[in-house]
Amino acid sequence: MNRWSDIGVRMSLGKRIVLSFLALALLPSLSLGQVNIEIIEPEEGAAIGDTFTVSASVTSTYEVTRVYVEIEGTQTDLVYSSGEWTALVTLIEPVSGPYHLVVKGIDAFDNTASDSVGVVLDYPPVLIVEEPTQWSIARPTLWVKVQCLDDDPAGCASIEVIPAGLIVEGVSSIDQEIKLPSFDGIRFDVRIIGTDTAGQSVYGGAFCHGDFSKRLTEVVSVRGRVLDADAERVLYVKDNVYRLKNYTEEVFIHERSSGVDSLVVDNFDFKWGKLTSLGAIALVSPAVREYKIVEYRSGQLIDIEGKSYSECYGFAAGDYLVYISNTGGGARLRNIVTQTDESVPGYGDVAINGDVVFIKSDEVFRYRGGETEQITHTETDGIENRQPVTDGINVVYTRVPFDPEQKSTWLYNSEGESVLLARGSISSYAVNNGWVAFVRTGQTGVGQVWVRSPDGFEEQISFFSRSSTIETMAPNGEVMFFKNEDGRYSRYLGIPRGTVEPEPAERINWHWTPQTCLYESDFSYYQDGQWYVVIGRTVFAVTDEPVIDGGVEDGEVEDGEVEDGEVDDGEVEDGEVEDGGGDDDTSEDGGNQEQANDEEVKSGGCAGCNTAGGGHGFCALVVLWSLLILGCRREKREKRGT
Repeated sequence: MNRWSDIGVRMSLGKRIVLSFLALALLPSLSLGQVNIEIIEPEEGAAIGDTFTVSASVTSTYEVTRVYVEIEGTQTDLVYSSGEWTALVTLIEPVSGPYHLVVKGIDAFDNTASDSVGVVLDYPPVLIVEEPTQWSIARPTLWVKVQCLDDDPAGCASIEVIPAGLIVEGVSSIDQEIKLPSFDGIRFDVRIIGTDTAGQSVYGGAFCHGDFSKRLTEVVSVRGRVLDADAERVLYVKDNVYRLKNYTEEVFIHERSSGVDSLVVDNFDFKWGKLTSLGAIALVSPAVREYKIVEYRSGQLIDIEGKSYSECYGFAAGDYLVYISNTGGGARLRNIVTQTDESVPGYGDVAINGDVVFIKSDEVFRYRGGETEQITHTETDGIENRQPVTDGINVVYTRVPFDPEQKSTWLYNSEGESVLLARGSISSYAVNNGWVAFVRTGQTGVGQVWVRSPDGFEEQISFFSRSSTIETMAPNGEVMFFKNEDGRYSRYLGIPRGTVEPEPAERINWHWTPQTCLYESDFSYYQDGQWYVVIGRTVFAVTDEPVIDGGVEDGEVEDGEVEDGEVDDGEVEDGEVEDGGGDDDTSEDGGNQEQANDEEVKSGGCAGCNTAGGGHGFCALVVLWSLLILGCRREKREKRGT
């Protein structure tokens, strides 16, 4: 190899070395395209608030050292989690309108990449629902009063009410009644949706009932679920219907004359409550599995240092309360008026005179005026006495032998023990002012409601083909009871007549079978000669007879129109009464009862006529008029057929 050849080889090697070093030096700058960013949220043109979430997907050849979002000169770092980079961004003193949002990423060699979207600052609308509130009642109309507020001067784009199917567009408020003709006897949610011009929606609503009974007239409504009521006050709770977290109930007393609400209990998980002559008592839970009874009087909350065994109810009557001492003192009887407490040998039902009945060693005992009396003496293994109740005159209880199907219902009073029901599977009874209501099972196993007067006369007041259960009893012997209607229950009023002739009970309304005792409000009570029914947040008076004005009720068919599922050509479905048959709340039995002598009551809603003094004559006219109309319709059909 000559000198020139040697020089050429060295130059060639040198070029390769130099080029190699140049390539290595250029590698970082050539990796710019290896950082890729894609914004996942928000999307292009999305509406955002002053606080919103940004998320992005970042891929890179080298380690990513930082990802941040920049908007209006403010940078916020994104944090990596579960395959995405995210951040919660808050704008400082923002102004509604368009914004440019950029997400940038940097790798270990300071290579960068970015992605951007255009967004619009547009606050979601604000929905203010004044009506309906929780526990409102559709009868069948329901008042809806809603405001939809938005940062757009044009207001909200629409307000939608479900299930009414009402959609009002281009307005910011609704203040009107909606008709819900198909919701009688149904619990339902009213959902209200407010949507702004940017397509953002907010939701509100209430848990409601439907009850169209003409036997009920509204007396007073409050802002929550009614717990107890009298002629002057209503005890109610604004409770946690949907069990929201960090929610505590508030209990109030509403003064009916002044309309003033006084706060009784707050910051507690509420269980049950009852009015007293001086205020109210309530069972609350300050902590998990911790309970205590408190008394409210003269604006003060007093800790009684006691509890009840049940979250659903307590033993209280008049101005007496039986409770379990939290300090280990056993059962105690408290006089609310005198604020005195005395120990009692057992925990159980209490009467308005302070009598207490309870079970001890399977026997029934009564505590009265400091003395304890043993009522039952079965003293046989396997026989138990259960569920004693008292009105201060009578004591009624259930006796259960080895075979539960052979259990019986017993009465104890000044004359001693006697059997009310020798055998039956239904333990349903009530006592009041010397009267006794109980369920007696017939030959077919159907439980019928019977009433025993203070002088010992017994009469049957229900005659259905399905069993009935007792709700409550008035001091004059009248009874509110329930009847099963294929999974739903109707409330009936049975009135003793002092005769062996059967009289049909009067259907009042639907009864809401509670899913749980803590979150339903549906009960009846009797006061000063008047029956009342409480549904949700409303107290109703029971009218003496159905209100019939001759007009077409909401949800009924007018001028011969036939709705789906109804019968045309004048045919009458089982249990229904046509053309003025009384209450619109017909059930499978049409509000009528099967007579003891198998005679059917054909006049439908005429039970109210008999009690209102209208007599059977008016009922006969109603039936005659119905028959005339049916005859006319048949004649018209025959003419059309010819």
